Amino acid sequence: MKRVLLLLALTWPIFAAAPEKWYESYDRGVAAVRARNYAAAADALQRAINEQATENGSIRAGNAIITYVPHFWLGIAKYNLGDIDASMREFKTSEDQGVVQSTQYYAQLREWVARAQAQKKRDAEASAADSKKAADAAISHALSGQMEAVAAGGDRNETYRGAKQKLQEALEQFNHAGTNIAQFKRATDIAAQAHELFIAAAEEAKKAKAARPVPPPVVVKKEPPPPPVVVPTATVAPPPPAAPVESEALVSVRISLQQYRRKLLESGSASSSPALQTYLHNSLQETYRLDHQLSGKPSDADIQRVTDQVAIKSKELLAEIEKAQKPKVVAAIVTPPAPVRDTRPDLELAYRAFATGDFDTAESLLTKVLGAKPEAQAYALRGCSRYTRGMLSRKPDALLASAAADFRAALKLKHDLQLDKIVFSPKLVAYFEQQR
Repeated sequence: MKRVLLLLALTWPIFAAAPEKWYESYDRGVAAVRARNYAAAADALQRAINEQATENGSIRAGNAIITYVPHFWLGIAKYNLGDIDASMREFKTSEDQGVVQSTQYYAQLREWVARAQAQKKRDAEASAADSKKAADAAISHALSGQMEAVAAGGDRNETYRGAKQKLQEALEQFNHAGTNIAQFKRATDIAAQAHELFIAAAEEAKKAKAARPVPPPVVVKKEPPPPPVVVPTATVAPPPPAAPVESEALVSVRISLQQYRRKLLESGSASSSPALQTYLHNSLQETYRLDHQLSGKPSDADIQRVTDQVAIKSKELLAEIEKAQKPKVVAAIVTPPAPVRDTRPDLELAYRAFATGDFDTAESLLTKVLGAKPEAQAYALRGCSRYTRGMLSRKPDALLASAAADFRAALKLKHDLQLDKIVFSPKLVAYFEQQR
């Protein structure tokens, strides 16, 4: 019996499996990727790379010539295992070695790289979402503190001016943060400091007001008038200019803009509709452009323009959420006529936008009105917007042609339609009359 065991021990190495070749590991890894067994694929491909790290378009593997691109396949495995950074490193290594470009896999590699970059961006945005929301809430809180300070009469002291600088710094940090979590947290901290300073400014104003002595009642005595005294005239220096104070309209529109932005951030859970998500993303980017218009010392016209745009966008947001939440209903054989929608509010908003020079917003609103119902006034006002844009453009031909088409459509609906010569310029009125 001992002889048999000794014989088996001596002969065992003869029957042990030979170590796997690098090309065998590569074939096993590629097959595992195609079978979606990504963990086994990553292990096998890494074994092949450890022995043969350089890719090759025509390398001998045993008795065959193969295309050897292990980094490309390992990148796919890493991506599907959730390791996006490692995936992008492998794709870069494959591309840097210069072999995959001449293979049938190069188009796939570019698609995988784009997919990995998009996923990395989504991961960064998701990671920064909570920080961004906290920063937005802190800025809104600071704006509320600013309103409280203005109401208390504390908008002329040094504490208020320091708070205003902090708030502006927080807005700049927020608008340029992108997906930077640290920058959003910094914006949150600065906004919190601004809020504390605004509250302190309000308290200082209240205390100063309470500390003012109450003047005693004045007793008027009848005395003979004093003889006139001739006093030589002296040049009196004018008082120093008062510190600039933000108007209530500017503070109010900033608060409205912050409330609108918060509504956009909170509306993401209203529906999983891709159309709504795209609308929310684009609208959120638009709020940062409006923020920029309010920085520095905006004019009254700029403040009014942003106020109108926030009102318009808030109304559009409610409509988009309502549309996204409506269940899809299969149309019946007989569809009842749609109720006639009152377009006067939209026409009024469009005219206000046109009057303030915001022609893009006016045209957008009028196009929406015309999509629901063709109206002569809407066509005419949209033609006026396009005509004015054309006259301000270096290449006016296309805009003037579209304006002429709108004017003809308006006249077709209402033959006796005329433009008010007091409201519109003589050239615009003349161009309109040419289309009759």
